[in-house]
Amino acid sequence: MEAELRDRPAFPVMGTQVRIHPMTADYEAIWHQFLPREAEIAPFTAEQVYYGVFYPTEEEGQDDFIAGMAVTGVETPPEGLVLREVGAAREAVFACTMATIGETWAGSFQEWLPANGYEYDHPSPCYERWTPDPAGGPPAVTIHVPVRRK
Repeated sequence: MEAELRDRPAFPVMGTQVRIHPMTADYEAIWHQFLPREAEIAPFTAEQVYYGVFYPTEEEGQDDFIAGMAVTGVETPPEGLVLREVGAAREAVFACTMATIGETWAGSFQEWLPANGYEYDHPSPCYERWTPDPAGGPPAVTIHVPVRRK
């Protein structure tokens, strides 16, 4: 498993938010909740890229998950949407496909981090980034894990 290390600036994300257990969440239902709201977000986006952001919470095993898009120029989101920042971080970025997303998440935490002397920089959010293929093929998918040296 390979990763690219990057220093990422902070950026805002707007979308729908749900509290989930990451291992048992119904992500298809969450994205179906977001998609009808996409048109309200699109005027504030620079590109058609989707983010699934996992914000740690004070509840053990629970994250606030935002299905959304990176935005600019928004101070107050439309009713029913949330606006949150993904803070600046050093991150490990893992390329995968929709078919391998689960094994890539597992491998990033269970294999790559320990083997490379890094740990998850908790409580920074992890996220998935999907870039649609203009030709209609599968999207390009990356997983982003904020890291720090052990």
